[in-house]
Amino acid sequence: MTEGVSNEVGTAYGPVVQARDIHGDVHVHPFPPASPLVERPISGWSARELGVHEAITLDPAASAEPPCYVVRPHDGEIRGLLRDAAGSSSMVVLVGGSAAGKTRAAYEAVRAVAQLGEWPVVRPSGPRQLVELLARGLPPRRVVWLPDLQRRFFDLPHGPAVAEGLADVLGGPGPVLVVGDVWTAHWAALSTVDSPAVRALLDLPQVRMVRIAESFAGAQAELTRCAGLDPRLALAVRTAGAAVTQVLSGGPQLLRHYVDGLHGPRTHAVVTVAMDVRRLGHESAISADVLRAAAADYLDERDRVVTGDWFADALAGATRQHHGIAALTPTRSAPGLGPPDGYVLHDFLDHHARDAREGERPPAGLWNALAEHVTAADDRSRLATAALQRGLYRLAARYAVPAAEAGDVPAMRLLAFLLELRGATAEAHAWTQRTGDLDRTPLPLDLLLDSGGEPEVEPDPHDAVWQLFRLREDEGRDDEALALLRRLAETQPLAVSMLSVRLRRRGLDHEAETLLRAHAEAGDPAAMWYLGEMLRERKEIDEAAGWFRRSAELSLLAVPLLADALADLGRLEEAEEPLLIQTSKGHRLAAKHLAALSERLGRPAEAEARLRVKLEEGGGQGMVRPAEPHWMKLLTDLLDRAGRTDEAEQLRRYGIEPGGTTAAPWELPVRP
Repeated sequence: MTEGVSNEVGTAYGPVVQARDIHGDVHVHPFPPASPLVERPISGWSARELGVHEAITLDPAASAEPPCYVVRPHDGEIRGLLRDAAGSSSMVVLVGGSAAGKTRAAYEAVRAVAQLGEWPVVRPSGPRQLVELLARGLPPRRVVWLPDLQRRFFDLPHGPAVAEGLADVLGGPGPVLVVGDVWTAHWAALSTVDSPAVRALLDLPQVRMVRIAESFAGAQAELTRCAGLDPRLALAVRTAGAAVTQVLSGGPQLLRHYVDGLHGPRTHAVVTVAMDVRRLGHESAISADVLRAAAADYLDERDRVVTGDWFADALAGATRQHHGIAALTPTRSAPGLGPPDGYVLHDFLDHHARDAREGERPPAGLWNALAEHVTAADDRSRLATAALQRGLYRLAARYAVPAAEAGDVPAMRLLAFLLELRGATAEAHAWTQRTGDLDRTPLPLDLLLDSGGEPEVEPDPHDAVWQLFRLREDEGRDDEALALLRRLAETQPLAVSMLSVRLRRRGLDHEAETLLRAHAEAGDPAAMWYLGEMLRERKEIDEAAGWFRRSAELSLLAVPLLADALADLGRLEEAEEPLLIQTSKGHRLAAKHLAALSERLGRPAEAEARLRVKLEEGGGQGMVRPAEPHWMKLLTDLLDRAGRTDEAEQLRRYGIEPGGTTAAPWELPVRP
């Protein structure tokens, strides 16, 4: 055992532990080397090796081959694009829901295009290996295989460098084919990511996107034929409705077992640990050490009382197969035969967790288990970013140091940022210098607080009536413009509010009120707000306040205006319930205004507690370069206003610890 361990760091040669006194044996577990890059023709890869979901089985002794493949309309489009790629470089991205058949469609398409039959297929293990591959120069006639494109390769710390490397390859002599797949929600996120390099890549004409249908519309005859050949497919057709591919993956059944708690509490805890590990950015197989060390924090006091080998029992439950599918699948990356050295969470559960557990605060035991046992530089770099986004600066440094020593540029930048926070400018500059020519990421971009996903309301610019209305209004032909707006108000809520404003300008208050009441009572939150404004002007306070509250309960667009509107009516405290409703739905904008409201109502301690919770929840922001989390700034500004400037400064420099408390001063465990 060791006494007085002062720090743990990692270098390019492995972990380093500094200690004062050591008694007993010392065991050193070096970082495993990065997986070698493998390339071989598509015929040399199994579907499973390239990321295709394992399918359910009805007979354990039956072949593990993928089910009979049903060719759907999108397959023709994919194969056409791949045939074109044999002549000039291109990137094809398949977009669809979880377990929709994206990777299988890509696998079958490459196999079906004769020109690609002998092209080596290269599957990088992560973004750093991909960037290194692209920087060396990719020989022509190669297929670069990038499953889970956004999560594995385009995460924000690494995405810009990956995007620039891919753009260079696509613009080179080639031909080279890049094949990737991505969840629908992640494709939308990629399209708006705060990285000019990523957006520039996606705008290239060589990058083509294909939507993968959730259903088998247009392929019913082929589905029937294949179901007659494969009993697994026949079962899915009988029981799935439209979700045939999802049932084949076993996802819905696994999700039911998890949600209903049928695994038992300790197995449920182990699976939940795996869910949180993945959503924090760990993409490699999850070690048993992480699952074991973190599980206790996911159990109540009664379930932590155990006898025997509780973890073996829990892991057996998590890896138990249902029709050949398990929540966690054992895997082994080490050479030779032996026990598993990692576990892979089923994609369907992973997808569920990113929505269902968004905003859940990972417990301290999970953060510490990951810091202790995760060795892959890419994983540590992403975990460092996840910790930084949550204000967990000490933990972020602990994750980042080994990754930075292994050459990870985002980790180096993160350490430089943490040093800048405490005024160590020279040391920060030294880390920045170490990035050298690898540091190709654009300048920092401002962070935006997530509004909760509600888009700005704008008229359709292609709608002919809207265009004509704008034209007539610009020409000063107000009567004609008003008539057009009346037509639009019959079907489009935005036109209702605009029409009410123009009616009131003409002194037609009664008609405006009648219009707004009809739409407000039908549930239009914008009409509710405008009606409240009319009533406030007439000093009809009670009804005005009621409409303001109802509007904010339904629409985030009303949230920033609510407190001031009710304060003007002398009813500020009534803003709390609508903001609580919106916050309970996970909307961060409402949470921000709820904290500000608590302070305005003379409850600063409550405001502080709310901000500390939101800071630790993380999310709602993306960082191309490290930056102060939005919630951290709100929290330190609150402390400054309360006269607690010393604590505010300590918080800015050192962050928080799991649980939300301000971290004590700490030192980085390694120098640049």
